[in-house]
Amino acid sequence: MNKNIIEEKYKRILNLKEWGYNTPKLMKIAKGTNVDEILIKNLYLFAGNANKMTVRTYSATDEILEFATDFFPEVPLDEAIKKVIDSVGKYHVLFQEAINKETTLITGNIALKKDRTGFYDILRGPYRVRDVDNPPKNVERESVIFSRLYEIHDLEMIKIILDIKDIPFLVPYDGVIIEFDLHNEYIGENKDKLILWEYKPLK
Repeated sequence: MNKNIIEEKYKRILNLKEWGYNTPKLMKIAKGTNVDEILIKNLYLFAGNANKMTVRTYSATDEILEFATDFFPEVPLDEAIKKVIDSVGKYHVLFQEAINKETTLITGNIALKKDRTGFYDILRGPYRVRDVDNPPKNVERESVIFSRLYEIHDLEMIKIILDIKDIPFLVPYDGVIIEFDLHNEYIGENKDKLILWEYKPLK
């Protein structure tokens, strides 16, 4: 897989939104953006009545090699804006609605290929996608490999996979990994319980 054809993170999230999938409400602040009164005003305007926001960062040069960048979930608004100001000199920043982790039912990664084969790794309960690779102590990760949907015995996961099954045909590579949460309340741009964080090429 040639990483040169991988669009940057913000564009991938926008793609999901344009394809009709539910994504978080977010604003991108590019690395090196001038920090001035206009930027700070726009951050407050974007946050609206929110008391908390989440700040995600990612590399401006190589997301693959520099993947463990700073992440500040669900922090008070003033603190979140300070995190943006402190981070924008080093990273691209996503200023995002704060989604309550405690409402999470399932979080994880789903890998799908154009031939409909795939696998998923999930955690059940109030966790985040980044917990899946290194689950908290005494938390069991569920991992399932499938060549056809009927091999999956979890009806909830079948429904989620059916909802996103077309994504492999919308991207310029054969396989894709989709990061998602299922919540017990309506969240995101589309006010849905299923939210997609982003997608990446399947190695």
